[in-house]
Amino acid sequence: LYVNSIENKLSAFYPYYIIKFKNGSMGIYDTKAGITASDPDTKDKAESLNEYLKGLNRKKIKAVGGIVIKESRGWFVNNGLNYKYDTKLSGWSELNL
Repeated sequence: LYVNSIENKLSAFYPYYIIKFKNGSMGIYDTKAGITASDPDTKDKAESLNEYLKGLNRKKIKAVGGIVIKESRGWFVNNGLNYKYDTKLSGWSELNL
C-alpha cells in the first residue's frame, strides 16, 4: 500500500518484479517509461517502496529495489529517498543485476 498524494488515500501497489538473488537477497522493482516515470503517482510509489525496503533491511532481510526505466544506453534504477525523474537521470544509477 502507498498513500496516493493526489487523492489523499491509501492505494494498492503491485511492483512488476520480485527477484530472489543467488546470494539470498531480494530485489523489488517497478518499471516505468516516458510519462509514467514523471507521474506524481510514481513518486508516491517509489518513496513507499523505499520505506518498505528499509523496513525489510531493519528486520535483517537483505532487500534492494526501486523504480526502473529503460533508456537507449541501458536500464536505470532510482532507489533514493526522494524520487525525481528528469531526462538527465539525476539521482539514478545503472541497473546491474
